[in-house]
Amino acid sequence: MLNGETVKVLTCCDDREPVGRIKVQVPRKPGEAAREAAVELKIAELAIQAPPHRQDLRGQSARTWIVVAQEVNSAENEPVSWTLLSTRPVLGFAEAAETVRLYTLRWKIEQFHFTLKSGCQVERLQFDNVATLSNALAAYFIVAWRLMYLTFLAREDPLLPANAVLEEDELEVLTEATKKPIQTVQDAVLAIAKLGGYVHYKTAPPPGVKTLWVGLTRLDGMVAGWDLYKFSGKSESR
Repeated sequence: MLNGETVKVLTCCDDREPVGRIKVQVPRKPGEAAREAAVELKIAELAIQAPPHRQDLRGQSARTWIVVAQEVNSAENEPVSWTLLSTRPVLGFAEAAETVRLYTLRWKIEQFHFTLKSGCQVERLQFDNVATLSNALAAYFIVAWRLMYLTFLAREDPLLPANAVLEEDELEVLTEATKKPIQTVQDAVLAIAKLGGYVHYKTAPPPGVKTLWVGLTRLDGMVAGWDLYKFSGKSESR
C-alpha cells in the first residue's frame, strides 16, 4: 500500500520524480559488450501486505522501500530497468544510490559462487560432519578468491608485473615449463591457463576460472616437486 492506496510494486514509481542520476557498470552478456549505463533513480515507501493464504499473518504488513533504476538515453542496447525492494530505509538519493551499488555487486557474488562450484567443484566434497565441511569451505574460499583475482586482474590490469600475483618459486617453475619469459600478469594467467588445457588463438575468449583452477592445481604440484628437488640437495650436486 502507498499512502493508504493499493498499488502494484512494478508501477508504484511511475509518476514519481527522479531523486538523481548515477552511472553503473553493466557486465557483458551474449551479443553485448560490457558497458557503462546512466540510470535515473526513483524511490517509494510501501507497506507490503501479507499474502491471503497466510491466515496467521492476516492484517500484517512489511515496511519496504522501492528503488527503481531506469536507464536513460539507451539507443543501441536493451535499457537497464531494475526494481529493487529493500528493508533498509531509503530516504533520499544517497540511500538509493547505495542500494543500487550493492545490487550491482551481485555479479561478483554470482561469479564467486560459480568459481566455488565450477572451478573448485566444492559440490563434490563428501564429509561426515559439518565442522570438517566448514573448514574445507574456508580453505576453498581462499582458493576461489585467488582464482577470481587472477581472472579479473588479467583483464583489468594485464601489464602489472607477474610477481604481483606469483611467488618466486611459482614464477621460476612457470617460466621453465613454458620456456618463455613471464613478465606480466597477462603472461602469467595465460601460461597457467595453458597448463589447464586452454588453447590460445587470436579470437579466443579469455580463460575462465575452471581452466585456471586446473592450471593452478598443476602448477602447485610442479612447484612442490621443484621444492622437494631443491631441498634434497640433488640440484646442487649436478
